[in-house]
Amino acid sequence: MDSRRNRDALGAPDNFPPTLDASRTSNPDALVNHSKMVPGEKFFPTLDSRRNWAKPSKCKEIRILVKMYQRRGRGMAISLYDPLPPLPQAPKPAYKNIVAMAVQVREYLIENPQRTQTAAGNRFGITRARVSQLMTIVENLPDDFISTMKTTEDQSLLKRFSGKTLLKIASLQSPESRNQTIKKLF
Repeated sequence: MDSRRNRDALGAPDNFPPTLDASRTSNPDALVNHSKMVPGEKFFPTLDSRRNWAKPSKCKEIRILVKMYQRRGRGMAISLYDPLPPLPQAPKPAYKNIVAMAVQVREYLIENPQRTQTAAGNRFGITRARVSQLMTIVENLPDDFISTMKTTEDQSLLKRFSGKTLLKIASLQSPESRNQTIKKLF
């Protein structure tokens, strides 16, 4: 009873599977069942002594040196033979020409005075609030700047004059301060 309580407390199973044990029998190949516990005896099975028998003729260690290529990304890519192909280069970001878009929206609204900013937003796939921002940009910035910017393809110039920057410039109070800010960014 004592050994059973001890066994349950440690979470050991009641019946152990038969194992090979050379220390308990005269025949080293015999199966020994450890499920019959004797009080005072260790209840865990003994190590299989056959694991320690090393027969030099059957024990061989082979080491292979293989060049392995690996790359981490969304998953692990591993190649044992050929090197992995190079990753495709990410395309450089293409910045939108906000001024050209604002001019298009203004021309669309001028064609028919009955059109609303909501109709212009539906036509160009933008929100009414964005149409309002574009109209603020076109109305408050100098005409020479608008004529220059609406035809430019220079990505560095388009990056400098983003929509947020153009709105900040358009919100300045005086035309002189707008011109000075534009000259600083050019």
